[in-house]
Amino acid sequence: MKIELELPDWVEERHLYIMAGIETVAYKYLDQPWKIKTGRCKSCGKCCMNFDVNDSSFKDKVVDGHCIYLKNYGATWVCDLGSARPWDCCTVIRPQNLSECTEQFE
Repeated sequence: MKIELELPDWVEERHLYIMAGIETVAYKYLDQPWKIKTGRCKSCGKCCMNFDVNDSSFKDKVVDGHCIYLKNYGATWVCDLGSARPWDCCTVIRPQNLSECTEQFE
């Protein structure tokens, strides 16, 4: 799919995201090129596990290092909040430090 948009000038001062539901499809940080998703999440849940409760802005949502909304459904881990999940969880929490992660952007 190709999308062409004429955006107002004020967006040049902001990070931009293209979402498909709760999934980030593409993003552009200030003064950087667009990053397009090339590999989708396999729902392993590891990005929502092993939080350091002292460093996390989600510390009231973490028990034993895991987000309390992360639920196991057979072979996958899913956020039980669905479309009500926090914006940061959709855009900021990136498992960039997980070598086995299948979510990739180029």
